[in-house]
Amino acid sequence: MGRVDASALTRAASAAVPGSFSMVMATGIVSDALRLAGLPVPADVLLVVAGAGFAVLLGATCWRAAVLSSALRADLTNPDRAFAAFAFTAACVVLGTGLAAAGLPAAAAVLAVAGALAWIALTLWLPGRVLMSPRARPDIAGVSGTWYLWAVATQSLAIVAADGMTGARPAAAVAVVAWVAGIAIYLAVSVLVVAKIRIARLGAPGTRAAYWVTMGAASISTLAAAGLLRAHGALGAGGRAWVTGAAVALWVLATTLIPVLVIATTAIRLRSGTRPRYRACAWMVVFPLGMYATASIQLGIAAGLPAIRQVGEGLVWVAVAAWAVTFAAMAATPLASRKTRADAGVAGGADWPGAGYGKVTGCP
Repeated sequence: MGRVDASALTRAASAAVPGSFSMVMATGIVSDALRLAGLPVPADVLLVVAGAGFAVLLGATCWRAAVLSSALRADLTNPDRAFAAFAFTAACVVLGTGLAAAGLPAAAAVLAVAGALAWIALTLWLPGRVLMSPRARPDIAGVSGTWYLWAVATQSLAIVAADGMTGARPAAAVAVVAWVAGIAIYLAVSVLVVAKIRIARLGAPGTRAAYWVTMGAASISTLAAAGLLRAHGALGAGGRAWVTGAAVALWVLATTLIPVLVIATTAIRLRSGTRPRYRACAWMVVFPLGMYATASIQLGIAAGLPAIRQVGEGLVWVAVAAWAVTFAAMAATPLASRKTRADAGVAGGADWPGAGYGKVTGCP
């Protein structure tokens, strides 16, 4: 039994790649959207799911660091996967926001600190390590949509600073600096992504879902701006007008990207002709939808723009539907995997539901 348990833990750890925390990001932000839409009960249900997922993934990641340290180091020097590690920071902040709303501020504070420390460590170490690693390709082909998670994580810190210490000037300064830095990172990554698509096209099929984070990063930048607008005393009259204009521009950008991404994803899926299969990268599609809905509602409230708020309230149900389909597919995957193994006469049971993140099959 001990051997079986250790084997199961090892299989789980082997699949706990950096981007696995996108499941927590997606579930947490859809929970936030439901709460803003006035539905606290389903919001709490999804918050529990997000919390459970975070605990399992954290345990699997720690086990992986202990028994598969070489694999973890390889992921953190692989351009296709390394920047997905910033999903941990975003997951901490999104989950913490939900816990704070549910009346657990101490747990939210712990998660905020953990997310901030992870962001500092990754920002100081990751970009240079990826570019200098012998595993990393020196050309543009190594860029992927997961690089936008650096901007997402940075804006997460702006949200924490804006929401946690409303009106405190040091906190307001941190929030503004993080927000501007997040936008700068977003623009820099966008230049690289456009160059990559023009030179090397989209890349492997398993990495394409992450391009939805283009819209998610613009949306969380909008949400961070809404947080600045809510922080009374943090902005002067001129600063408030400037942030409002920038927030609306970011929201328009995110809105424009939605039909582009839908059409591109549909076209790629139809052209490939492959049967859809669950992979953890599917959460990279759910997260932007939930973030767009949440950001729209918050911006509409903070800036006094009811039309934008109504758009967000309508998109909540699209995000919920996407979450439900993805979660059902994830839940069914272990059963399908177990049957496949049994049919093939392979021992060992089901694979970890997150297995295959960034692989060649499964995501558009």
